[in-house]
Amino acid sequence: MKYIRFSELLGRKVIETDGGRIVNKFSIKSRRNVLFFADILANYVKRCEDAGFAEEIGSIGYDWTLLSVQELMPKTISIMPASLKMGILRNIWINIGALTDLKFSHDGDAITLVTKNEMVREIIGNNHYSTESFRGIIAGLFKKETETVSVEWTDPVCTYRFRLLGAPAGRIDSKSKDAYNRMNYRYSLGSYSMENAIKDELFKIKGNRLHFRESPMFMTESTLYHIISSRGPELGSIPTIAKKYFDTHIQHTSTIGKLLMIKNLLHVSGWGMVNVITDENKITFSINNPPYGLQKPADSWSFLIATILGYLWTIDENYVQTDQSFASDTIKTVFEI
Repeated sequence: MKYIRFSELLGRKVIETDGGRIVNKFSIKSRRNVLFFADILANYVKRCEDAGFAEEIGSIGYDWTLLSVQELMPKTISIMPASLKMGILRNIWINIGALTDLKFSHDGDAITLVTKNEMVREIIGNNHYSTESFRGIIAGLFKKETETVSVEWTDPVCTYRFRLLGAPAGRIDSKSKDAYNRMNYRYSLGSYSMENAIKDELFKIKGNRLHFRESPMFMTESTLYHIISSRGPELGSIPTIAKKYFDTHIQHTSTIGKLLMIKNLLHVSGWGMVNVITDENKITFSINNPPYGLQKPADSWSFLIATILGYLWTIDENYVQTDQSFASDTIKTVFEI
């Protein structure tokens, strides 16, 4: 695999959007992905670590990446030498803008990763979450428990040193692959596409990253957000973080314009077929065909719903969530003043 610009991925249909989904055909095997506002995710991580929950948010990063490697990497690739597997992952991450370079070296039980321009570190600097996410990847690739020896970060380069231990890496409980695929690839519907969003300047391509206004969007498989939703600390901070972010990006937009924008943003970012219904002081978000995660605990979209609430606070800070239901592959969430 080689470095391919994001615009080429769209042009070649390597990344496709339809029916409120993003399907990334570059990720070793076609996978449903989502886009999310990188600044909101990164500043949530920072909030957790500043509040004393570095270990908790780090464990989420570790479990997410370990689970992804264990369950999503095809057997034909999992048996390859580590350098080839890491080379494949490197190209995927560069092509979706997660980083701009990665170097890997392996000497016995000693593993060294050197990254450049990691998206989360670019926004908030040094953090435990990023370290644990890479530790989970190494544990998954080598199928061994892994410890962090050192982390040296001098913007934009980070050097991670890990050590493989003797015990096998533990497995994370997950859905069966058949169930996961069945839930995420049920059907396809024509809809507002990524090409439409770029033409309308909702998104812009800068280098190998997709941006909303001047801020990057983070593309990944959705399990991370389900794990955060089910056990993340400081979830109550998300609306405030989201409002601060959106206040700087959607000023001077009418209420109708704001609701249309969030509908199109979520839709084209792969979160499902989104409808927004207004009724006096009540707004209902109906999201059909949402993305499901790999994790065994029940799927939860609380992180997404809290972000929507923060967005609505740019209209009126008195909005609160008053109801939520899930049936027939549809999330319905009601917000009222």
